[in-house]
Amino acid sequence: PIVPRASRTRQRAMAHLQIRNDIKMSLDLAMEKHVLEDQLNRSKVKVNKNWRYWDWDAISEALESTLNNPDRLREASTTKFIKRLAGFFCRRHGEVSEFARLQWKHENLKYVGCGCKLFTLLVCQSEGLRFMETDNRGGIAKLLVT
Repeated sequence: PIVPRASRTRQRAMAHLQIRNDIKMSLDLAMEKHVLEDQLNRSKVKVNKNWRYWDWDAISEALESTLNNPDRLREASTTKFIKRLAGFFCRRHGEVSEFARLQWKHENLKYVGCGCKLFTLLVCQSEGLRFMETDNRGGIAKLLVT
């Protein structure tokens, strides 16, 4: 069948628009991955076990932004970042968590905020729930329920 010229032009324009959107989306994902890696590095969680050396502003920023993407949360949950961060808030077998040992002072409220953001993320995403069920501390989900 003969397709009118205007229709072919419109089809080509739509194809170009789709290609442009695909490229933009892949660049956005790559940039988001780079931003997450930068946030995780700035937080110092992956390189230092001691929570006193962590950059809690970078942690909060990551929890509020890039970790809302399920793919980024999946990546972070396979690193020491989520494991150590969750470990700060949850007790290990027979121990009290570092967070529970903190005094209720104004300067410690930033830890409460990060904990709320972390567990909201974990509860609201399937990757987070999977992490909570399989975490080596016996399953964070079980600790929260008991």
